[in-house]
Order: sequence, then structure tokens, then C-alpha cells
Amino acid sequence: MRKYLEANYHCKIWQDRRGYHIEFDGVEVKVCKYMSEVEDYLKERKAKSVKRAKLDRGY
Repeated sequence: MRKYLEANYHCKIWQDRRGYHIEFDGVEVKVCKYMSEVEDYLKERKAKSVKRAKLDRGY
């Protein structure tokens, strides 16, 4: 699951005792306790960026 999410969302996910860490361009943006939280966060982030891109283009 981790490799799939890293490939689709162009991020790095790693785990330690605190949980799953999500990094974009070397900057840690979030720590989640469960992998399902990681997946939900990435889907939400992608949806926001698509919506923002549409607004920038005037759609």
C-alpha cells in the first residue's frame, strides 16, 4: 500500500514509533497513526489541488 501511495501521489511515506510520516519535497507535512489516515489525507490533498488548479484556470 505504501509503495502504491508513494507512486501515485509523488511523496515519501515512512514509519517510526509515532506513526506514518508523509513528506513532499523533503518537507514533513503530516504524521498519521494509521495507513488509512494517510490514504485519506493524500486523497483530500489531491482533491484540493485539482480544485485550486481549476479555479486558477477560470473553469
